[in-house]
Amino acid sequence: MTSTLTSTLDCIQCHVKATDVMSTGHVFDGTPGRAEIDFGAGKSKQAKWDGAGGCSSVYCHGTGRGDDGVIQKNAGKRDCASCHAGPSSGNAAWDKMSGAHTRHLAVAGITCADCHSATSADNATIAKPELHINGIREVNFTVTSFTFDQAKQQCTGSCHGYQHTTTVWLGGIGAKFHPSGYNAPLVHGGEMELQRLDCRGCHGATLAGGQGPSCDSCHKANWRTTCTYCHGGGASQNGAPPRDLASASLAVSQSFRAHTVHLTQRIAPAVDCTTCHLKPTDVMSVSHAFDATAGVAEVNLTKGLSPAGTYDGNGTCANTYCHGNGRNNGTYKDGNAALSCGGCHAGMASGQTAWGTMSGEHRKHLQMSGVTCGTCHSQVTTNGTTVIAPLLHVDGKKQVLVSEAGLTYSATARNCTGSCHGNGHTRDPW
Repeated sequence: MTSTLTSTLDCIQCHVKATDVMSTGHVFDGTPGRAEIDFGAGKSKQAKWDGAGGCSSVYCHGTGRGDDGVIQKNAGKRDCASCHAGPSSGNAAWDKMSGAHTRHLAVAGITCADCHSATSADNATIAKPELHINGIREVNFTVTSFTFDQAKQQCTGSCHGYQHTTTVWLGGIGAKFHPSGYNAPLVHGGEMELQRLDCRGCHGATLAGGQGPSCDSCHKANWRTTCTYCHGGGASQNGAPPRDLASASLAVSQSFRAHTVHLTQRIAPAVDCTTCHLKPTDVMSVSHAFDATAGVAEVNLTKGLSPAGTYDGNGTCANTYCHGNGRNNGTYKDGNAALSCGGCHAGMASGQTAWGTMSGEHRKHLQMSGVTCGTCHSQVTTNGTTVIAPLLHVDGKKQVLVSEAGLTYSATARNCTGSCHGNGHTRDPW
């Protein structure tokens, strides 16, 4: 009743307070000389008294987060860390406090007084006892422009060089910085990919540990260099994102739906990421996970088949060899219908006008009965409509192997010699 740490307490905190010497249960009752303990009207209604000097389940000697305190008579002088963690208690003790206490107190220069300045200005003494152990979380910032919304448990403003925009304190029992369930891959994985939060603030500049643990402590070995660990994967495990960032699984959410097509061998070889991107070697590679364009994979075609190609940022590639006719570069928009032979260069059924856009004597040969694309490109196709060797198609080379026995083609001189379909060729130029 003479504490300097809190307001002086009234008898009702621990007893049924008598109003008169003759009050029922006071002087004249069945336990003469004993003041019965009754916490029902006080701050710790669930508290217990053991009859021998010990109180338990009391708010006033607890952590400030509930009726969790224990105290023995003659326990000695109390300091900050006797009930809740103090400024020098360390991470393990701070972790038992609400929300982001650990994250803040582990940063050099941040003290209790930064957020509770009205209660304690020096982190050692109580400035206003009436604001301490009063059942209310008193939040008063030393930075006057910084605000805290008690109802929403959110901070807004700049403090210690860090900008908060309705940053949630996350104050449940056992919560630190992240809410319950945050460690689920589909939860924090999306946060990481889109950089809604910068993981490095707690987990270290290289994610090897800081105020928070190293990411390596939970993630499997080699996760840093395994592309499909964070994106890609699915049934093929080829590195193509089968889902969009932030764990969206529907095709309509894909920022570039043709990833899987490009990285799967079909009518052409599977291409590597280097064809369209600067391929990182590690999650921490420069301009990869942590850069100024969170959640965006910058397109860089300079290392691929189309170094002069361009991307408009909205699904369309232009000036690309891979969607061209073999002579001139082409344009294609992600999401358009699948291409057949005639979608890039002229096909077997394209007709004279289209054949005329192809090199050399294509039109002359294709209008002849019995001559197909397979006649001169037999390694790639035998019938002119199906590709039998994807690795030789759209590979940057003109693959010529004539199916007619005795006819040869010189790639250097670009001429044919021999007989084909009854027509003799003697170094005929293409």
